Amino acid sequence: MLYVIHDTSFDIVAELMAITTIYDKNLNAADKNRFISKIVVTASSTVSTTIDGNYYHWRIYLRLSQSDISNSSSKSVILDMIPTNPPTSTLMITSNAYASSNSPAKIEFDIFPAKPLTVGQVIDLFIEKGMHRYTFDATGSGCLFWIMTGIHHLHEANLIEAGAPNKFHTFHMAQANLHPERHPLPLRKGTFY
Repeated sequence: MLYVIHDTSFDIVAELMAITTIYDKNLNAADKNRFISKIVVTASSTVSTTIDGNYYHWRIYLRLSQSDISNSSSKSVILDMIPTNPPTSTLMITSNAYASSNSPAKIEFDIFPAKPLTVGQVIDLFIEKGMHRYTFDATGSGCLFWIMTGIHHLHEANLIEAGAPNKFHTFHMAQANLHPERHPLPLRKGTFY
């Protein structure tokens, strides 16, 4: 069963977060129809990842075309799979005033659409492929595997540039060699359900 939270009551949100697979309360509805200029895969440190080490948390920024005429001033939409009732997670979909992460400690990888692509198309594909139903591994890790799976689905649907999964794998391996403390190997994998 798919639950989507739209209520603003904190108690209701907190209660539903444990069973919700998608949280889109912070998504501006107009952004779903906006075109994506590029997809920025970002890894950065967060409070939760720096407590138990220097691991990076991975998320996707859908950078929005600024030539769109819309009722939104958002610069990106973030797709972020986070553990909300560990190991169970929630896909957070959030409109953002920034084009990419403003974290001082981050790495980014750009992927370009193969054809005009909207935020709604990406969200619909992720839901169709079950990307919103994910459990992290026993260590609470697995965000990178979730990202890699999403890139694979986008590539398989011919929505992103040719070779993107291989280019991203090469990028990740280079980063893992430079900073193994931030990118543990072997790749930690969660489970789709």
